[in-house]
Amino acid sequence: MSNSLQFGTAGIRATMGPGKDQINNHTIQLLTEGLSQYLLSSFAKESKQQGIVICYDSRLHSKEFAQEAASVLTSHTIPVYLMRDLRPTPFLSFAIRYLRAIGGINITASHNPKEYNGYKIYWADGGQVVAPHEQKISKKIQEILKKPLPIYLPYDSNKEHFVSEAVEKAFLCKIQEHMTMPSLNHNQGNKLFIIYSPLNGTGITLIPKALNQCGFTYVECVEEQKKPDGNFPTTPYPNPETPEAMTLGIRDLLVKQGDILLISDPDADRLACSCLHQQIPYNFTGNELGIILLAHLLRTQHPISPWATITTTVSSPLIKKITEKAGGTCFEVPVGFKNIAQKILEWEKGHNTHHFFFGIEESLGFLYGDFVRDKDSVTASCLTSEAALFCKKENKTLVDFLIEIFAQFGIYQSGQLSISASHSQFFCIQLQKMRRTPPRHLKNLSIISIEDYQSGIGYSFSSQERWALSYSQLNVLSLLGEDGSKWILRPSGTEPKMKLYGHMRANPTSFSSIQEGIAFLKSTIYDHLLYLKNLLEK
Repeated sequence: MSNSLQFGTAGIRATMGPGKDQINNHTIQLLTEGLSQYLLSSFAKESKQQGIVICYDSRLHSKEFAQEAASVLTSHTIPVYLMRDLRPTPFLSFAIRYLRAIGGINITASHNPKEYNGYKIYWADGGQVVAPHEQKISKKIQEILKKPLPIYLPYDSNKEHFVSEAVEKAFLCKIQEHMTMPSLNHNQGNKLFIIYSPLNGTGITLIPKALNQCGFTYVECVEEQKKPDGNFPTTPYPNPETPEAMTLGIRDLLVKQGDILLISDPDADRLACSCLHQQIPYNFTGNELGIILLAHLLRTQHPISPWATITTTVSSPLIKKITEKAGGTCFEVPVGFKNIAQKILEWEKGHNTHHFFFGIEESLGFLYGDFVRDKDSVTASCLTSEAALFCKKENKTLVDFLIEIFAQFGIYQSGQLSISASHSQFFCIQLQKMRRTPPRHLKNLSIISIEDYQSGIGYSFSSQERWALSYSQLNVLSLLGEDGSKWILRPSGTEPKMKLYGHMRANPTSFSSIQEGIAFLKSTIYDHLLYLKNLLEK
């Protein structure tokens, strides 16, 4: 098994094709055999009683790979609950918990190009598998490589279970229960014009249905992106973070004069949003949408104390500011939504117990409620619509609401830049060089300290003071600017890329308008990230 088929921050992703370093029937069998042997060696009784839920997305061969995984499990007499059709990732997480399965498998490559597919393993809590299970499954896979795989009988759907419609109804009921203004939604939800695009993915199966049941009945889909299609004919990179993926949705938003545009990625765990503000489309970043959702939840309810939000090291620091101002605690975890799910599980087990309120990952990942343990674009779609409706009732837009938040806390902006390379080790080598000789300036900005998450130590250049970070052994480096800005470098866990992040804050009084401040910070962050990119590539 090559390095390209190792577990990353979100399972395994690789191109489809022959050979041990690509996704194909044989590698799906190999991965599932490793999972099966680990389950039977450590959780034999639970596995045979509880079974595994299997989900798949709209990608080419996803259904075939899901059935291949099912055939391996059933050959080991581990029961399987297979989705009748493609379904969103958050529904898999819910189904695992609802059916009390020991875990789940998701055949998906999220937002990667059409040539890719992937394999995610979930545990009984509904979250993606983490240590120590992840390492032990990998060890079983390595042991299996030394001998031929057995012959598996084809999956027989007549002898196994499908995930029933009752599970789907329960999922939709939970979403309705978590709306904070149900009366407003049902009485006036038909006044909010929503444009929705599933990007030819799984979101079409549940998001329009969830919106309708919550009261948002004025929904139109982007026609070219409505039907599930693993070729993703309208965009080469079906990631709602990219402008290309949003082009057709923005077109419909303008032509049809919608209130908001919602876009989910192919496995429907991520959610992007745009809205018309003064007749101009505004595309919210993942951080901005997360800030809006958190502020909306806090203005419509009082969380049970002690309550907490969970964010990641690369997400906006404004999440922490809003949380603490409202009386909560914000916990920071490493990148990867599985780490947010793991923190929720720790609290359930009574470790440093808090009531989970809201989770955000800057890459368009949001979680409200504990009935799902992964990014949930289905619930987030309904909450975003609720927030937009609340604003519309006051003759405002979501942009107006964001401006109000910035007026209270300061203008916070974040940016990201990804650099690709043919060899993933290139960036690891470059990052090690930067650790040894960190830059003291980014253009005209002085860097005053660094935080090295590999060693778990922070270091001030001026005072030479050192401090311990909350976690270590991660290939992440942060540079802290004299103006309070933060610049983060980390290699991607799923692709041969280096990801660069920038966070800046400005005082609203420094500009003639908050919109001017937003534009200034966006431009400044991008310029500094380009400078950092050039340093890294030298």
